[in-house]
Amino acid sequence: MASQPWLGRGFSYELDFINYSGEHITTTHSVYMGALLKGGIVGLLLLLAIIACGLWQAWRKRHTDSRYSLAILFYALVFMASQGMFIISNPRETWVLFWLPLGIALSKGLAEKR
Repeated sequence: MASQPWLGRGFSYELDFINYSGEHITTTHSVYMGALLKGGIVGLLLLLAIIACGLWQAWRKRHTDSRYSLAILFYALVFMASQGMFIISNPRETWVLFWLPLGIALSKGLAEKR
């Protein structure tokens, strides 16, 4: 990361090292750390911008029928800190835990504009 801080190592970069306890590590587990490693500061800022848009829409609608969007999106953001790389590198049922809440929050803003 230190050698390429702005644009990262690229999305084809494969993490591969042995940690202090001898375990073979191939993923950051955190989507935030993964975005920083692979996309650099620019990639992380773009991810955070998308998340901020979703949070802003959910916060604005917190007193309406979509008041649970904020709680679900917050859960997804915490989930992404520990198991988030699996929603990108290996999408399965966990994919829904991030993209669905974010999509719901963002769609509320689009529906409001119509």
